[in-house]
Amino acid sequence: SDKIGHVRIETSSFDGEGMSASAAAQNLTEVGLNFKQVNGVNDYKIETVRISTSAGTGIGALSEIINRFSNTLGVRASYNVMATGGTPVQSGTVRELTINGVVIGTVNDVRKNDADGRLTNAINSVKDRTGVEASLDIQGRINLRSIDGRAISVHAASASGQVFGGGNFAGISGNEHAVIGRLTLTRTDARDIIVSGVNFSHVGLHSAQGVAEYTVNLRAVRGIF
Repeated sequence: SDKIGHVRIETSSFDGEGMSASAAAQNLTEVGLNFKQVNGVNDYKIETVRISTSAGTGIGALSEIINRFSNTLGVRASYNVMATGGTPVQSGTVRELTINGVVIGTVNDVRKNDADGRLTNAINSVKDRTGVEASLDIQGRINLRSIDGRAISVHAASASGQVFGGGNFAGISGNEHAVIGRLTLTRTDARDIIVSGVNFSHVGLHSAQGVAEYTVNLRAVRGIF
């Protein structure tokens, strides 16, 4: 039968209320999730996790704890922490570049689309300390990816941050920039995944923030024959 094999998928909001990268530093706090009515009756609280830019924190650490107890919680977790420019890399000099508290300093004369790779090279030279890896996409936009799921925080002096092309890098001239990322919860049946807890909105899991919800079964995968 193609009416079996239901999977429920819910993904946290990336840019809903309170999640905008330009002001998301307020979300760098302790988060504790409560999975409600897991088996139709019982609620389960998991240990709190710090959302920060340090190693061993963030939604990567949160996913690890969820997956450790996946048999009890009935869900598995995955994550993606990525910041992408709104436009291709702009030409100019980036001053006082700091990523996750690690000072990279001045990157002189960056070319449009980072044509010679100097901006990505400067960022990747300290990726073992920041936990953040840089790359360019096909459009010439810069992408910063958290290697282990920690948050990403970028700062550059005044207007020099415009080199990054806005998008998820809007606001990096201030001190409130942070990208928390998206947490995806997957359940191997069609029931709703109900989550509450302490500061759960700080990882985009409040229903008012626009959590993406989807249920798929074998028919949807196979199509109609």
